[in-house]
Amino acid sequence: MNSQKNKMWEISNEILIGILSFVLLFSITFKIFQKILKDKASSGVIALATSIIGTFYLSYNQLNFLEKTYGLTGILALILFPFSVSFYFIYTSNISGTIRKAYWIFYSILSTLIAYNNLQNSEYLNLITTIILFSSIVLILLDNIIKNKFNAIRNLQWY
Repeated sequence: MNSQKNKMWEISNEILIGILSFVLLFSITFKIFQKILKDKASSGVIALATSIIGTFYLSYNQLNFLEKTYGLTGILALILFPFSVSFYFIYTSNISGTIRKAYWIFYSILSTLIAYNNLQNSEYLNLITTIILFSSIVLILLDNIIKNKFNAIRNLQWY
């Protein structure tokens, strides 16, 4: 019975990591091809195809190997790299504030669940969960200020 329960958690970890990697791959490829092609429909189709293929070939065991090999640094890299890429693409695009805030809520819940499922016996679980939740709350509260700063920087580059 206990091995069946662990298998259930392993499947949910794979699903959560797959969703996170799908969202990350989709947002990156969509933004890149939107700048190249100047067409949202074609960019969306290419991004969807790329993210589905990329998510299909990314395995849970590869990510688990990184976490065991690099410890806390590997965990933070696995969490902060998608965070920084998402941060850049969300605030440089023309996405409404409600969608940005909903994305940060989704990202914090997903990252917290991945950390909790993978680090149940780790002494760093509370620290990582606190960092994720604190940064998400700060991003949600300062969303308009951050977007205005990005818009100001973008407007300064044109002159």
